[in-house]
Amino acid sequence: VVLSAATTQSTVIAESAFGFASGGRYPVADCALFGVAACEAVAHVASTERGVVTQRLEGHEGRITCVVPIDPPAVASMASSSSIDAPSDPRFVRPASGAGAAASHLAGCVVTASADHTIRLWDARLRRAQALAFRDHADAVTALVLDLPSCGLWSASSDTCVRVWDLRSGRCRFHLTQHFGAVQCLVADASLDGGRGGLVSGARDTAVHVWARATGACMRALRTQRGFVQHVAVSPPMTATTLIACASTNGKIRLWDHHRGRCVRSLAGHAQAVNCVGWTRALAAGLDNDTALVVSGSNDATVRLWRAKTGAPFRVFRHHRGPVVAMHVDYAASSASAVSSEPCTTTTRVFSASTDGSVRLVRVTG
Repeated sequence: VVLSAATTQSTVIAESAFGFASGGRYPVADCALFGVAACEAVAHVASTERGVVTQRLEGHEGRITCVVPIDPPAVASMASSSSIDAPSDPRFVRPASGAGAAASHLAGCVVTASADHTIRLWDARLRRAQALAFRDHADAVTALVLDLPSCGLWSASSDTCVRVWDLRSGRCRFHLTQHFGAVQCLVADASLDGGRGGLVSGARDTAVHVWARATGACMRALRTQRGFVQHVAVSPPMTATTLIACASTNGKIRLWDHHRGRCVRSLAGHAQAVNCVGWTRALAAGLDNDTALVVSGSNDATVRLWRAKTGAPFRVFRHHRGPVVAMHVDYAASSASAVSSEPCTTTTRVFSASTDGSVRLVRVTG
């Protein structure tokens, strides 16, 4: 299914709730409550209920690379739930129960990052949005992760640094310089540091670093990656051990047990660089009772699904005519019927965006 014919003007679209992740370079989203679309150096805030643009966020002097909206339902959800089944988003650090109340004043704000080396926090609730600027990066900002429990913001940049900011004052809390190449991606992982949470970053120095959220300390460096790291995804709670999948320019995806610093397996099959990676699951006859699947998109114009347990290919989709540069994966499980003997099944939806100008949706029922 072709969802839209994309243009080269709109580079970043992000939703306000927990559906689509937009921490990478080419995010794609389906806006739920209010949405933010970035066109070069200007971000447009739109109400999806009314279908009109309500704000223009102007102030960046370069192309906007990341957008993270903070909507009231997201803050409320994070404040009220700390269970493993709570909505998960790699842009947000999951708080302990009730901790999200400290960030309640941020509800309705939008964070944007740009190639002009700056990050801006916008109060989109005002008639004319005001911005707090974060200016210490020396190159384009490539990824953002919000730490709402501590009113913090993590950012990655092509200047090889990861920084942690205080959203209340705009001051830099930590300046992390362990990478030696441009940092491409940054994701949150609630299972790190004994459940206190942490983050994982990947860079063009071929390394993946694991950071403690509370102290900013580098807990581990994974250095046997072959090729620049393009994207990193953390496995959801469906796997027995939390793993990360790393997409690389050498056409391979490596699965790491980042708690122990061990590479579990390598997935080979793409003919060119892998730009994006994600996780889903399968509940079906002929597969394990609960099989974790890795999903990847590549410059070879394919989207592939892999069995994480064995590394074996599961499905290949060749619908695009150009490199796949962004992807979002979600799934829904149908419970077994009390009347019929039909087992539980899952439906995975894979949204993929390509330089061929299209965004495509593929449904996989397992």
